[in-house]
Amino acid sequence: MSLDCASPGEAFTVDVVQLDGSATAIVCGELDIATAPDLFDSLSDKARQLPPGADIVIDIGQLEFIDASGLAGIVRLDNHVRPCGRRVRVESAGPWMRRIFEITGLDGLLRRSESVERVE
Repeated sequence: MSLDCASPGEAFTVDVVQLDGSATAIVCGELDIATAPDLFDSLSDKARQLPPGADIVIDIGQLEFIDASGLAGIVRLDNHVRPCGRRVRVESAGPWMRRIFEITGLDGLLRRSESVERVE
């Protein structure tokens, strides 16, 4: 079963799932100046517990909006984990979101794969 947001327009949420030595954050809602710190806080501690070389995956398939602060938050997290041999990967970006990453030069963070599934 795919993890779904409660309903469109709801507040920003981050649900972190740890699988096979990596962490995946499923984000819903709007990632902006008010919520970017929540993403960092949710993942920075988890990242320290992962083995070197592990990816921190951010699934943005259910993200409704992102602004420059949201993008900066993802870059901040990537810069935070790289010295430890880890990196951030963004997946499930739709066409408009992919375009935002391309225009801003952040498309190197994109990982094209299916959304994570959670067993409930």
